[in-house]
Amino acid sequence: MFDKLKKSLANASRPREGEASVSHSASAEVTDAKLDLIKVSTSGVSQPFEVVDVIFAFDSHKEGFLESGADPTRAFVKVVNRLRAICAELGGHAVINCQFDYRYAVGESMMGNAKQVVEIYAYGTAIRFLE
Repeated sequence: MFDKLKKSLANASRPREGEASVSHSASAEVTDAKLDLIKVSTSGVSQPFEVVDVIFAFDSHKEGFLESGADPTRAFVKVVNRLRAICAELGGHAVINCQFDYRYAVGESMMGNAKQVVEIYAYGTAIRFLE
């Protein structure tokens, strides 16, 4: 299963004609296709790997003008995508043993009324599969 992922990641690192890339930092450009290949898991893997680094991500979503509350799903998707981007920048293939935590907070809007905010914190281990 992971052999196919390794081959796909190796191919995804080569630029393709007409493929858009997203810059996540000044030092690295990561394509959306490569980000989609990076798996984020709350468990480990059975394939041999080396640890690249421990990584952390944070994101939030706050209640909009016409929304009835903060959406934790939006914040979760954004934080998972941040983990993927950080892993890709470090040259990793996956993020394992992830832990997620959240909190609800109340912020103030420009109108002076309270707005709900959901914050999601995540960390995990970026790994590179061994060949």
